[in-house]
Amino acid sequence: MSTNQFNVGITEVRVVKGPTLLECHGVGSCIALFAYDSVNTLSGVAYIVLPKRLASSTDAYQGLFVDSAVELLLKKLLDAGASQESLKWAYVGAAEFLKLTNGTQLPALEIGRRNAEAIEAELERLGIEITAKDIGGTIGRDVSFCTSDAELKVRTVHEGEKTLCNLQ
Repeated sequence: MSTNQFNVGITEVRVVKGPTLLECHGVGSCIALFAYDSVNTLSGVAYIVLPKRLASSTDAYQGLFVDSAVELLLKKLLDAGASQESLKWAYVGAAEFLKLTNGTQLPALEIGRRNAEAIEAELERLGIEITAKDIGGTIGRDVSFCTSDAELKVRTVHEGEKTLCNLQ
């Protein structure tokens, strides 16, 4: 049986059925949120950039913001036949890169921290429990999820590849 492979880009929300490899590259201050329903072999990911939808945002930007992207991912999974009770969730990202030249960190620049706070609040609001997370730090990550073993793997330049969790 062949495996579908998808390189998921920034602001993309993707749901697929069957044998799948989902990858997100260069996850820095963004959040890569993964969900898997092993019973119905449905997997999904949202590659989210910012914590909160702007008042001027349209539906065209749903994958850009935590509050709209999480809802969209959950809706797409349920519409495709996932069972909310069978879904396992994990996320990666929320690194901090932006500092002033003197090393000062301004709250407005702390996108990673704000994304982490926003995703925690949104998942709690929706009653979604997280299996695992790998957040913070100052380096980007590449993330992959393969349904054949249900392992979510995280790779960094300094630490190499590690298995964060199994979403079975």
